Amino acid sequence: MFSSCLPLIFLWRARVGLGALYLQWAASANSGGVALNGDTLGWGNQGFPAALMRLFSVSAARTLPELGAFLGVAALLSALWWRFSHGLVSEEKWAGWLAIAVVAHPLAWWHSFVLVLPLAGFSLLKTWESRKPLAIAIAWAGLALLTLVTHRTLNFYEIGTHLEWASTKSWGALGLAAGLLLASQPRTFRRLARRQA
Repeated sequence: MFSSCLPLIFLWRARVGLGALYLQWAASANSGGVALNGDTLGWGNQGFPAALMRLFSVSAARTLPELGAFLGVAALLSALWWRFSHGLVSEEKWAGWLAIAVVAHPLAWWHSFVLVLPLAGFSLLKTWESRKPLAIAIAWAGLALLTLVTHRTLNFYEIGTHLEWASTKSWGALGLAAGLLLASQPRTFRRLARRQA
């Protein structure tokens, strides 16, 4: 997420207008698509913005919806993490921010998800120590989605490919975050459930 916002940091010093900044960002985003023959929204892109673009059949050449998807996903996940991560230690919080940076990124390829592994470590440790079955199950399901569910491991009837179209690695990162939060502060989730009931 930080790398995607870096141009905004320098916007003030460069005295570049927002329109020019957007045009430069679009040219940069399209340059990666040119190298991949325009296939930036295939199953290999596991970020939530790409999943939204696939869901609504938006062309990879349209950068404004992609920017909107990135900003929407980043804002939503950041607000949720900010709200619910207050009971965590700083290392656990930082691991969550790293995971958000990956799942909200418009070009979140497989290798990007190595940044979710610190969250996986904290989540599995804390859920195991909490001895809460639901937290443990959610964390392990998240790890499975992050690491095991691929088009190669589930290649019968193309199940893995269909699941990867839903950005399973991003869902796995959310599962790991939910497991960590559930193990750390279950009262918050109970209050949230009561409010919705």
